[in-house]
Amino acid sequence: MKRTLTAAAVFVATAIPASAMQQELNSLTGVLFSELSRMQMEVGNMSNLTLGQINQIAAITNSGDSEAEKRAAIDTILRRAAGN
Repeated sequence: MKRTLTAAAVFVATAIPASAMQQELNSLTGVLFSELSRMQMEVGNMSNLTLGQINQIAAITNSGDSEAEKRAAIDTILRRAAGN
């Protein structure tokens, strides 16, 4: 019985952070989707992006680069995600 309770406690303790992380990822992806749409960029491959690629795109959108530089850098990441 102790093992079952311990296992249940460990499961709950690890499930909550995973849920919070998923919510954070969904929020970030939504913001990026909106930003890329605003920039009139292809957003169809967003589901293929890794967490690292999502972070790269977020950093690019928040950089001080020109719109053209941002588009070029993001386009490169999106093409790689699509396998092109």
